[in-house]
Amino acid sequence: MTAPLALADDLWMVAHDRPNGASFLGIKPLGIGLGAALIAELIMANWLNLADGALYVHPQASRYPPPADPATADVFGRMQQEEAAQRGRRRDVTDPVGLSVEEWIQHLHNGHAQQLVERRLTMSGLAVEESRGGLFRSSRTVVVPQSSSVSGWPAARVRDNLREGQQLSEQDLTLAGLIVATGLAKEALGGIGGRQREFLVHQTQAIMRLPLRELVICAETAVGRLIMIR
Repeated sequence: MTAPLALADDLWMVAHDRPNGASFLGIKPLGIGLGAALIAELIMANWLNLADGALYVHPQASRYPPPADPATADVFGRMQQEEAAQRGRRRDVTDPVGLSVEEWIQHLHNGHAQQLVERRLTMSGLAVEESRGGLFRSSRTVVVPQSSSVSGWPAARVRDNLREGQQLSEQDLTLAGLIVATGLAKEALGGIGGRQREFLVHQTQAIMRLPLRELVICAETAVGRLIMIR
């Protein structure tokens, strides 16, 4: 496997890269990361922009068919509906209507983003459903990676490029940012040294567009709030 998956799929794989396929993260931090990753996919595809904490739908978006991917199409459709509702309540406003990125990350993190990503992965055959339980526990269905080679590839790709001094793509820089933001750095990036980390920071500042950097910071802040209220 050489090509990256969609960003949210890559992050899901990193979070589930363990022998039993269970997540390193709890539902809420995983949901924050996946929600931010789906928003990032829409930003990278120029459906959305992010500035000063507000998401803006591309002004020409209504002229084109929705995103072909069901997961991002779901998120984008909800955002279009919210933007239209806000515009309807403020008929005298002609400026673009911004949607709070913090509110949307919160909206997506309570299971919805995870459902969208896991549905996309199972439909592509990269993840499978398993029934798990025991003598004293009722069975439940969980989604796990199809194989360890699939789940291990995204983090390995980032680590290898950093060790070799190779330029990371904007998607992989965003992936690395979300790995750190959600608390997966020890599991996914633990093998890289200080020089590689400096190289990652330099590339992030030089290559990654500002909306994606702001999004990663918002995700990290949201995860930090979870830790503070425990």
